[in-house]
Amino acid sequence: MAEPFKNMYNEQFFDRFTKDLKLVINDFDTCGFVSQVMDNEWENRELKQRCRHIATVLKKFLPADYKEAIAKILELLDHIEARHPEFREIDDNKFGLLLEYGSILDSYVEQYGLNDYETSVKAIEKITQFTSCEFVTHPFIIKYPDKMMKQMLVWSKHEHWGVRRLASEGCRPRLPWAMALPDLKKNPAPIIPILENLKNDPARFVRLSVANNLNDIAKDNPEIVIDLVKRWKGESKEVDWIIKHGCRTLLKQGNPEIMELFGFNAIGKNIDIENFQISESKLMLAIH
Repeated sequence: MAEPFKNMYNEQFFDRFTKDLKLVINDFDTCGFVSQVMDNEWENRELKQRCRHIATVLKKFLPADYKEAIAKILELLDHIEARHPEFREIDDNKFGLLLEYGSILDSYVEQYGLNDYETSVKAIEKITQFTSCEFVTHPFIIKYPDKMMKQMLVWSKHEHWGVRRLASEGCRPRLPWAMALPDLKKNPAPIIPILENLKNDPARFVRLSVANNLNDIAKDNPEIVIDLVKRWKGESKEVDWIIKHGCRTLLKQGNPEIMELFGFNAIGKNIDIENFQISESKLMLAIH
């Protein structure tokens, strides 16, 4: 049986994490931090609960002022980046390399930074280069819809592919396990310029996010996606892959316009079935 994902937060992890925290907090109390994290309820917490709990405990050990605390977090990431300069390269294989750290730090921003937009946006931009912050952007989009979507558009041209991916992934209207974005489900127009900027991105994970965003949009606004397919189709093999993957729900539904756009218009056309009968009294179901 596979090890539960939540168990990545173990004693070995906290040994690494606290050693890194000591780089930016001279008097960091390792024993006190670990004992508060791994309390009597620790084993009963699931993954997201553990991340949130660790962030809650971390707050007690960071400066009380949010701006000062974020400065320490950014300093911590600078130390890590100095050890791992490959983070600056465009390489999809590095996606999630620091997932354990990132899930804690973005939970900290989500819990304590919603009222400090500028400081939090700066933190999100940095943290997502080491992991992924799409769950954090949703509450900020809810509270600051115009400002945040303008920021996402700026991020879509960022030099780091992880930030560009966040520009798309962070505004997916139906992102699984994330806070809902009802305004973007109703009107995804602010998302389209972001996807336009990213559809030819050199990073595969960015293009995958564009496709998944299109698939989300198609569930509520199929006509918008159909229009994009008409405009994007044939631009390149990468873009053709994006639109087909982004239309997977519409294809499964047999949407006539999408079926025709992808060359499936002849299937089932001009076929009539009359006097359909089943000759066998028992049927065997074959599952492939």
